[in-house]
Amino acid sequence: MKKGCLSSFSLKLIAIVTMTIDHVGYVLLPRYFFLRGIGRLAFPIFCFLLSEGLSYTKSRPKYLLRLSVFAILAEVPFDLAFNRAWFDVSDQNVFFTLALSFGAIWCYDTLRRLPDGNFWIAFLSIFPFCAAAELLRTDYGMWGVLFVAAFWVLREKPVFAMLAFAAVNIVLSLFDSHIVQMYALCAIPLLLLYNGKKGFVSNKYVFYAYYPFHLLVIHLIECWKYGLL
Repeated sequence: MKKGCLSSFSLKLIAIVTMTIDHVGYVLLPRYFFLRGIGRLAFPIFCFLLSEGLSYTKSRPKYLLRLSVFAILAEVPFDLAFNRAWFDVSDQNVFFTLALSFGAIWCYDTLRRLPDGNFWIAFLSIFPFCAAAELLRTDYGMWGVLFVAAFWVLREKPVFAMLAFAAVNIVLSLFDSHIVQMYALCAIPLLLLYNGKKGFVSNKYVFYAYYPFHLLVIHLIECWKYGLL
């Protein structure tokens, strides 16, 4: 039994709050760099909870469909908030990354469950999804897929899972010019406090809908700030 004080609901709240701080800092208060550092906690938590979702969901196809639908719904608010355009193909929102990541670990898990399921064949099946994330220019790209893969592949060894996540994160930080990403390592203690419980049960769609909603609000505040409303 997992021992800790944070349920999945608690982790979701932390992720949503830190994500909002990050996006407010990026769009509205770019001078306050520490806000981006705080925001680095959000994505690792979402990745971890996504890997947990594969274990507990009653329907993997519905889970993937839900991620895909919200990826499409969130794209306009994402482009408005970050690219100041109704439609911009230069990069895609994080739901696309999460959908590809879910597909990757689902594929890995399916291959591993075969009678002769080979670890390396299953592991290599993750990389087409990494390539797709890069080609689509999704938020975090292949690194996001690898974060989720690290949590899933090593889910039965949480300390090793965190070390694998840390390794991928450090590579991203040092070799892809994302030094602020090092702050994401601060999410590890929170993830180790996960107790495996749902906690307060709320409508799952509230968390999904919050992403496009808060981006739209941030965009409207920016328009008001510069007298565009």
